[in-house]
Amino acid sequence: MQMDAVSISGHRMPPGGTMDILFSFDTTGSMSYILDEVKGRLSDMIQRLQSDIPGIRLGVIAHGDYCDEQEFYLEKHIEFTQNVVDLCNFVGDIDGTGGGDEDECYELILRKAHQEFTWAPVSNKVLVMIGDANPHPPDYKLNVDNIDWREELAVIAKMGIKIYAVQALNNDGAVEFYNSMAEVTGGHYLRLENFSNICDFIMAICYRERDDGLFLNYEAEVAARQGTSGFHKDLNNMFATLRREDSKQSNISSTSKPDQVPPVSAKPIGRRGSYSSDSGAASSGCSSAEPSGTVHRYGSFSSISSASSPSPHIPAVVTPLSVTPASSFSNTKPATGNSHRPNSPKQRGIYGRTSNKKRNTIPREKVPETKFKLRNLKWSSWKLAYSPEKPDDSRNWRKMRLLNGYKRKSLFSSSKRQKMYEVSVQTHPRGKLHVMYQTVMSSNLDSLNWCRRLFGGSYMRYRIHQRQIKRVIQQSCRVFVRRADFKKIPTITYSYAWSRSITGKQTPERTVVKNNKTLSGMDYTLY
Repeated sequence: MQMDAVSISGHRMPPGGTMDILFSFDTTGSMSYILDEVKGRLSDMIQRLQSDIPGIRLGVIAHGDYCDEQEFYLEKHIEFTQNVVDLCNFVGDIDGTGGGDEDECYELILRKAHQEFTWAPVSNKVLVMIGDANPHPPDYKLNVDNIDWREELAVIAKMGIKIYAVQALNNDGAVEFYNSMAEVTGGHYLRLENFSNICDFIMAICYRERDDGLFLNYEAEVAARQGTSGFHKDLNNMFATLRREDSKQSNISSTSKPDQVPPVSAKPIGRRGSYSSDSGAASSGCSSAEPSGTVHRYGSFSSISSASSPSPHIPAVVTPLSVTPASSFSNTKPATGNSHRPNSPKQRGIYGRTSNKKRNTIPREKVPETKFKLRNLKWSSWKLAYSPEKPDDSRNWRKMRLLNGYKRKSLFSSSKRQKMYEVSVQTHPRGKLHVMYQTVMSSNLDSLNWCRRLFGGSYMRYRIHQRQIKRVIQQSCRVFVRRADFKKIPTITYSYAWSRSITGKQTPERTVVKNNKTLSGMDYTLY
């Protein structure tokens, strides 16, 4: 279906005019990490924006999908405000959601954006839509109001609201949706692959909508902060797109190569410290601390007005980031000890460890998602696997034996490829997910005995697993599972609390207590 583009003036508001910017964050699955990236820097960002753009009002929507309404939440929002504390408290309290299928409820968010927010009559109106999938069609069973995203988009365009459509990750099947939002409203289509760049995206969009000078100064500031390492592909493409006055879509397609966009040159002002990551990308200005080690911020979002900063280059001496071996990527052999390395992944384990060398590990449940080294894998949404109460779609569940709890009949569709699985526990509805267990396998989890495969091994190990699940269900906790594809065996070192309880050893695993509920650490000997 083709839509006629509604003519929208490309002129910005004159100096002194108000600006309303609404940010919409998808919190399903791994998309929740984007909002996590923003949380630690939000106060600095808002204060700087208020200093540079007087009169700016910010609003935020955080949303899951329709199926999340009972287990997590469907959507939460805060109206346009200039109150820094209210905005920070709202965003800080947002947790991730599960999501149920590939599409998300973006059509509902488009409707709420124009119905439930009080846009100033004379203002620069901007909606920043951040997502990674397509909207649901009007006939989707949970879309009870039969909302058509095309109709909602037409209303937004007539209201003069410009959409910056930020597509995360690499779902080529969703390009048309994000392109359409930008084209119909006179906005811009941007691609985001490395979530750590989201803070720079937000700042650049706000400056771009206010003033060319602010935008170009910020671009030069980011370039200087990157130093000799150069722009990450996301930032290079984003700045190149927003520099073009007539651009409606990303400056680079999903099939284009990064070198098609000329890099922005800037005089280096000092060498940034860096650490390796699975994407190989340099960290952006909203860098976050690693699970351990010393963190030094680069180009902090301080409240500096462009009027008082004629030069975009910020002289600074940056200390290299220090990261302990436990939290870093390493493909090298140990400096000491037996240098023999097992040949097969099964012998090595997924961490590439040798049997005669003790691992220096990080407790997985203590690692925030923004600092999880494997977060850039293509993770599925978290899927509810065990529930203490009967779910609405009861036909897909089976009551657990001798326990007031329910187990999903089928967890994931069959797959012949090896996948990485993580298991987490949620202590209360809409609460944080605490990751307890991980494994790599190629078994199918599409039948009733999926739990035997997920926690595979001897009968003893299976019984121990059942007792672990029973204890958390008795405490009214929920258990979730997700999986991800990977191309090679990761070498990251994490300690998962449930790993000891399913090894067959008659010893308790590492103690983990969250919200006064014991998720791990009880005695799981057989009886």
